[in-house]
Parts: sequence; structure tokens; C-alpha cells
Amino acid sequence: MTRDEFESKRAENLERLQRIEEREKNYNKENANGFDKVCHFLNVFAGVLGKSFENYMKKMEKDL
Repeated sequence: MTRDEFESKRAENLERLQRIEEREKNYNKENANGFDKVCHFLNVFAGVLGKSFENYMKKMEKDL
């Protein structure tokens, strides 16, 4: 697979992911109850904490 093929496939996959996320977001807005909203908040919060911890660990590795 050439670099151009890889970049083309990557762009297609990113576009598909964005469409899926947008469709899911719209569905969740229309059909979400209180419990779903709390679960979504906790999921996003955990994702942010995980990413922050990952960045912190990468920074610590560079400092060693």
C-alpha cells in the first residue's frame, strides 16, 4: 500500500467515523433520559481523565 492509498483510506475512515458520531449524537439528544445523560457525562469525563493521564505519562517518560 502506497502512502497516497493509505492517506486516502484514512480520510475515508475519518469521514465515516464523523458521520457515525454525528448520527449517534443526534439520536442520543432525541432519545436520552436522565440516566443516559449521566452515563454519557461519566463516559466523557473518564475519557478526558484517561487522555490527561496518558499525556502526563508521556511527558514523564520524556523527562527521564
